[in-house]
Amino acid sequence: MILTFPHMGNMYIALRVLLEALGREYIVPPRPSKRTLELGVRHSPETACLPLKINLGDFIEALNRGADTVLVIGGGGPCRFGYYGIIQEQILRNLGYDVTFYYFSQDTKEDFVEMFRHISNGKSLLTIWRAFKFGLRKLSAIEHVEELTRQARPVCQNPREADKLQDKCLRAVDEAGGYLKLRAIERRARREFTALPRRELLEGRLLRVGVVGELYVVLERFVNFDIERKLGRMGVLVTRPVSLSAWLHHKMTVGGTREENTREAAKAFAGKYLAYDAGGESLVTVGQTVRLAGEGYDGIVHLMPFTCMPEIVAQNILTRVSEELKIPVLTLIIDEHTAEAGIVTRLEAFVDLMARKRSMAPAHRAG
Repeated sequence: MILTFPHMGNMYIALRVLLEALGREYIVPPRPSKRTLELGVRHSPETACLPLKINLGDFIEALNRGADTVLVIGGGGPCRFGYYGIIQEQILRNLGYDVTFYYFSQDTKEDFVEMFRHISNGKSLLTIWRAFKFGLRKLSAIEHVEELTRQARPVCQNPREADKLQDKCLRAVDEAGGYLKLRAIERRARREFTALPRRELLEGRLLRVGVVGELYVVLERFVNFDIERKLGRMGVLVTRPVSLSAWLHHKMTVGGTREENTREAAKAFAGKYLAYDAGGESLVTVGQTVRLAGEGYDGIVHLMPFTCMPEIVAQNILTRVSEELKIPVLTLIIDEHTAEAGIVTRLEAFVDLMARKRSMAPAHRAG
């Protein structure tokens, strides 16, 4: 059994902790690329959303490198995502791959642990749980480094230095072998990001934008054209309340996440506009937009795959939220036909719009 799994952001760093503790061979798919997309699109239903297509390309690349077993998220619900593993398995078998699929349940942490017992290679439940907890700790360190990078990019003299430092810190997290080492890496990362040369800024002139939307599209930088990096290099401070740790906290009540980033908090903020969970991240998209508008953010970038039903629901509600709370919202709908040049043009126009809106605000006119 040689395992593989979908590539999503830096998730592989945390997941490999668990697989190595279980003594299983695994293959990390290469970072998604044009080749990954082409493979997925070639063999997927045309109307399927982009995550299915990219993940199918991930699996084909990993299977061609020797993997024979795939770990995916399973389950049901309003979002089609829960059924995609079954579709992908059938496609791969039709292509001639002798592949076994194991499905993470989205329901309870007991189901999650039971699935890992099937691939545990005889390891005890205690071993599985300890490895899982350490994987969560690495996930926390990953998200801490990503947040430090988002804060540094718009104020650095050279934003590329922040990106290089992020890559260096993530490699250190990947190689870390214990909790004390992770804490030391986080402390060093804070010092090194703080020490980056900074450009002079006029007080209050840094635009703040929240990035919300469907989990995979928000987290996988190839799919979203590295939107956080683009905005940061435009001098925009990015906040991303969507995270894998928040998703795990909701699904299995495990993993540390800031209180304002939980689904429960989002539901409280979204109550006036969306009284039920429409699936996927729809509730989080609406709730976090309302929260960030209340905190004075300058705008929201909403990312979604083409045909994503939960985010279509959210998109329609965000029109009302934008009008009532006076916060600009840019929705970017992404599929295999989306061009990077078009994304950049729309982001530049959106940043200009937010800057003009801020300059016309009463406090700035008075100044």
